[in-house]
Amino acid sequence: MLVAIALIAPLACGTPRESTPAKQADSEQAVAQAPVADSALDTLITGSADDSTITARRAATQNTRLSPLADSLSRFLVFVPATQRWFAAASRGQRMLVDIGRVDTTIGDSPVRQAAFREAVAKLAPVGRGDRLRLRGPWGADDVAVSGYDSWGGRIVATLQTNPRVDSLARSHDWLPAVAVRSDSAQEPASSACQRVVPPALNARLAAVKDSVVKLLRAAKDLPRVTRLANSLKDASSRAGGCFENAAVIMFVTLYAGDYEWVRERALAFDSLGNVRQLSVRDLRFKAHETLGAFDADGDGDDDLAARGRVTRAGALVVLRLVEAPPPAPGVGAAAGTPPPNVPASRLERAAAGFAWER
Repeated sequence: MLVAIALIAPLACGTPRESTPAKQADSEQAVAQAPVADSALDTLITGSADDSTITARRAATQNTRLSPLADSLSRFLVFVPATQRWFAAASRGQRMLVDIGRVDTTIGDSPVRQAAFREAVAKLAPVGRGDRLRLRGPWGADDVAVSGYDSWGGRIVATLQTNPRVDSLARSHDWLPAVAVRSDSAQEPASSACQRVVPPALNARLAAVKDSVVKLLRAAKDLPRVTRLANSLKDASSRAGGCFENAAVIMFVTLYAGDYEWVRERALAFDSLGNVRQLSVRDLRFKAHETLGAFDADGDGDDDLAARGRVTRAGALVVLRLVEAPPPAPGVGAAAGTPPPNVPASRLERAAAGFAWER
């Protein structure tokens, strides 16, 4: 009964059909995080124009001269904001890559065009060759340097000079998620001791709650009325174990229709005893998610979540910070019979996104 009461309020609305999903995802990433209830996150992700690492790079890209072909290609390059501090990273093609924008033209295999592309990116990108980044992933954290640039699946990516540990992980794991954060000082490598597995003792509990949530979602009164969508309803779930603050497992349960044209999703956090609570999700436009794994994205000692975000005909890698709600003030809340006023719920908030794709 507690689960049914907690999960009855909808968290996501239907996803309308849009003409250029991946490009709109980039434009929404460009505004970073709107300062809703947690302005500290905005500062964390996008930084100040006075940030020394940002100021130096902006100065280097001003009054840039390009060769004719590089100048022509530069009109088709769209970069993340120059003030962005956090970037999505992932292992792709046995390399750890950092997403820094998109390319709206075909570079092809021509050495001349590839050289012109790299020239344009090297002179215009928000991160420069040799810039230091702090790379955080499931293994821990390491300092890395930007070694060059490339394109991957229509994305502009920075290649990295990494240590043997990260190189080995990138070669053996595809889609290993990470974040790269601007850094102006060297830091020691850090290793993670968290096992990040779903406790076997919770498997039955997770399955029971998933079935209960799916049943509630399918019994809702706002199911799609269009026949095509109504006949294509599907449910999906994914889970990730980790060392989250006040949680051992985070699970997404999703009911969707068509190509994610209509979506209802619930995000749930379970502690080690199986107690469950609902999380709100603030991910700008991606209304469906599939967990990829947990890791400490912000270096605070508690895990956050990497996932595939999905929307109609498109998706992306997203990193979601787990932001726990503050405890209610004395005399306020359930004990007093009234909800805490103006206190945000525990939530997952997008910290970085990249490697968007269309289909």
